[in-house]
Amino acid sequence: MRKVSRNLSATRALGVLLESNAALAAQVPAGLFVEMMKSGIWTDRNKYCWVLDPMSKARDPKFLARLRAEALDPLIEMAGWRSEGHSSCGRSILARIAGAPESEVPGLSFVPSDAVIALLNR
Repeated sequence: MRKVSRNLSATRALGVLLESNAALAAQVPAGLFVEMMKSGIWTDRNKYCWVLDPMSKARDPKFLARLRAEALDPLIEMAGWRSEGHSSCGRSILARIAGAPESEVPGLSFVPSDAVIALLNR
């Protein structure tokens, strides 16, 4: 249990660093975080999404394509979580994958943009 707790704490700390430094977000390898989005444990997804969100802000086409190919289903599930704070990360990344302008990336609103709705209806 301690190892898991430390890993989540480290991931949380990395998420805070990436939110505050876009240049750092571009330097972090995303592979493990994308892979962990497949975890069936909600705390894993929540923390790893927190790391992937600032990485997705650069809208690198290869990175967004990877997220779409490897993490789309978990992101869609997360976007539907009832807790606004926990679902916003999934909705934000989905909006970027869908090509929505940053002004349409959901904050804490439950109303997804038209681009996200189109993606969800794929």
